[in-house]
Amino acid sequence: MTTTLPYYTTASTGNVESAKRQAGSTGFVIEPGTINADCFVTATEQERELFINILCSGLKGVPTEQWEEKVQNFGSPKIERARSTKRQDSSLPEKWRECLYRPDGARKKTVFYSLSVEALLTQPDMMQKIEEVLQYFRNRKGLALWLRPHPLYEQTLEVMRPQFLRKYRELLASYEEEGWGILDSGYDLDLAIASCDCYYGDYSSVAQLFWETGKPVLYQDSLVREKECKIPCWPGAFWEDEKEVWFVHGKVNLLFHYDKQMDRLSCIGKIPGELAFKGDLFRSVVRVEDRLYLVPYFARNLAIYHIDKDQFESVQIRDAEHFIEQPLFLKGFQRGNVLYCMPAWYNSILCIDLTSGHITYTMVDKNKVRGIPGVFGGAVSIGRNILCPQTYKKRWLILNTDTGKVSWCSFADPEREITSVTVCGDTLVFFDARTGCILKETREEGKIEELLYIDSNEIQLYAVSENEVIADDLGSGTYLKFCLDGTVVWRKERKEEKTVLGSRFRKVTEGEKNCDIRFTEQEYQEWNSPSAAIYKDILPTDLYYVEEENEVLTLDKWLSLCDRIQMPVPDDRHSGEMIKDYVKSRLANG
Repeated sequence: MTTTLPYYTTASTGNVESAKRQAGSTGFVIEPGTINADCFVTATEQERELFINILCSGLKGVPTEQWEEKVQNFGSPKIERARSTKRQDSSLPEKWRECLYRPDGARKKTVFYSLSVEALLTQPDMMQKIEEVLQYFRNRKGLALWLRPHPLYEQTLEVMRPQFLRKYRELLASYEEEGWGILDSGYDLDLAIASCDCYYGDYSSVAQLFWETGKPVLYQDSLVREKECKIPCWPGAFWEDEKEVWFVHGKVNLLFHYDKQMDRLSCIGKIPGELAFKGDLFRSVVRVEDRLYLVPYFARNLAIYHIDKDQFESVQIRDAEHFIEQPLFLKGFQRGNVLYCMPAWYNSILCIDLTSGHITYTMVDKNKVRGIPGVFGGAVSIGRNILCPQTYKKRWLILNTDTGKVSWCSFADPEREITSVTVCGDTLVFFDARTGCILKETREEGKIEELLYIDSNEIQLYAVSENEVIADDLGSGTYLKFCLDGTVVWRKERKEEKTVLGSRFRKVTEGEKNCDIRFTEQEYQEWNSPSAAIYKDILPTDLYYVEEENEVLTLDKWLSLCDRIQMPVPDDRHSGEMIKDYVKSRLANG
């Protein structure tokens, strides 16, 4: 009996329903070893789902049940081996041991510095970044650097980035000649992980092995420089009325309050249990009396802030750990005494009784055989119903808030890929990413009409009045306002200034007021959000075990906080034993 395991590990598979995502992994899956094996082992349930989808779409005529039996989620023996490997400094080369220890015999904190081929090809200024990192560690006598480029790094430079090859060779030659750090060209990876205290560098499967073994990870950004930096006050998810605004920062895990009448900004603090420097932790805030409900997007818990007590309450979402790096909920809707949190990639609607606090889960697809149900492209309320388009399954989810019942309705055109939806009065407006067409459907007439075409497949729609919608092109950086008769009111180009965190953050307010678009710190914000900046010293210091480098969370800042990071409880599955038991069972049953 033949059992096959992927040579790589990954923390997140992305959207397993997406044809684009499936195409990215087809080369690893549709190959003789996988097809002819009796068992193919994956490390996570999402990875299993992805592989089954690829096999079903790539090999027509084979029953789905065959792949479901063949592809099994037993965890990764590779991760298990990395966890069990112990530090063995005595087995290391003598020159390496000299780098790891101070003259007094104390061992230095050792940083594993990883360079990947993907980052080399996608991130700018990589040679300058590598040079600056080496300079940083050269001057930190209390730290040891363990540099391990990808085995094909130099070959990739030679073929695809030859203009940087000479600089790279000079950097490595100087680093090796000076002898203050370790250059690892292919040493035993498990021993290397055991020998190091933390991981810094490019995204790779090695990074996952580090945090799986209980060691913190920081992904480098080639545009970040070691310098003091401030971040403007960008609202992400927010709630507002005529007197005040409560908002979660769009790039940093902090809750703020802005008093409009006093023109006063207050930092409430970090939402517990979430990453410190993660964008889009929450996409929706609902206020009920003196409670703020923060609906998790990339956050893993429902957060409740009790305004009168100045206290946070954290509610764990069932099975959230299975949705690695996948957004959970799009938006919260209060209907009477119930708050409904509509799913993004999660498999249920979260229903919260606002009196008792009791939480129930309404499965959105009870008939599904396996895996997550597919991505939803928005959530809107119209009448007593809440509607969500399930993009890749070509249907609408309809929640009747009077009865709490879920029903489904297929797209009128099964070829459509509805990725964004909004409501103007009784009119549903939605975007078809396949054709670039914006369409509308009037509730009473039920007739679908085409409004206008946009040469893009990344449009976000926002209703800003009973008759007007903003279409924000996330790809090109343009946006326009149009009426329900298809007339374009205006079209604007976005400014090309880079924000301090290296990405363009944008948000449009939905509601009866004029549209409110926040882009960079220089642009006008309609509700007069203060232009004051938030400085480093009031940012969170209790970091998550995997963070992304930015101008606020620099390498130096991260290293100073590494010892405070709480690592996750490791998966206690014994993958090797599970695989052996499965093989024995299959052999016993013929």
